[in-house]
Parts: sequence; C-alpha cells; structure tokens
Amino acid sequence: MCAIKDVFSNRIVGYSIDSRMKSRLATQALASAVARRGDVAGCIVHSDYAEVCVKPRICGDVLRSWGVLADFSA
Repeated sequence: MCAIKDVFSNRIVGYSIDSRMKSRLATQALASAVARRGDVAGCIVHSDYAEVCVKPRICGDVLRSWGVLADFSA
C-alpha cells in the first residue's frame, strides 16, 4: 500500500494497493491524489522509501509533469 497524506489537512488524499512495492504503486497513488486535489504544481512530495521513486525514472518524470517537487530520505 502507498498512501499520499496532505500534511496541511492531515488527511489521506490518494492511495494505491498492490502486492509489490514498485514505482507503479507510487505513481498510481500520486495520480489518485492529483485527481482529488486538482492543481498540485509547487507541492512537495516526501518519501521515506526513496528506492521506489528514485531508481525508476518514470516516477520522476511523472512528478515533473505535474510540477511537483520531490524530497526523499536515504
């Protein structure tokens, strides 16, 4: 499971469930949050599990296409 939490409202705004932790899981959760919130340009996405989004280039491309900044813990 991957959940996207809006720290301002303290609510889960997007999520995705799968049996494996792959970049697709993260991008689907992000897409769910974007669909719910609308314009997210300038928002910051933080992940404690950087390998899911950093190694596969697709996640970075998706974030850039939405104008979202990424912050990852090592």
